[in-house]
Amino acid sequence: MRTVHEEHSLVTLLVKRMISHPEEFHSSPFRWHEFIAIVQEFGSEQDKDTLNAAHNRMRMDHAYEDAMDELLNGDERRVEHQQTVQKQLLDNRIQRAISNKHMVAQQAIADQCMQQAYSLSSLGNSLDNVLAQGPSLSGNLAQSNPLSGSYTDTLRSLLRRGEKRLRGIDTV
Repeated sequence: MRTVHEEHSLVTLLVKRMISHPEEFHSSPFRWHEFIAIVQEFGSEQDKDTLNAAHNRMRMDHAYEDAMDELLNGDERRVEHQQTVQKQLLDNRIQRAISNKHMVAQQAIADQCMQQAYSLSSLGNSLDNVLAQGPSLSGNLAQSNPLSGSYTDTLRSLLRRGEKRLRGIDTV
């Protein structure tokens, strides 16, 4: 049993923990919140005063550490932060530029594919016209093809030239 002026052992435990591990009392809700609430609700006025004084002392010590850290490292930390922000902004701009280049390259490839598809379509239309006119043109086509006098060889030659053209090997 304790005397009228003696603090409760829970208060003693909490005060010692505040001194040895103050970081456990900084976050919200902190580890010991429930026990401090019990002392605030059920403890004697002396228990509450002792706990409040220890808590205030701990918070003042923490504020002193923060003030000293700001005094010693504040300018350097702000410069480092500003450099980090500037680097991040530069990195973002570089990424946007790279993305834009990729988009331009993809658009150029798409345009080239469309041009090649159009060329293939034109070649197909030309071949359709030749086939539609049939053997009546075979004599004219055979004369225009120095490699062969046959209608079939002329069509094969046209197809090969069209394939080379699509690959960019030969321009017609």
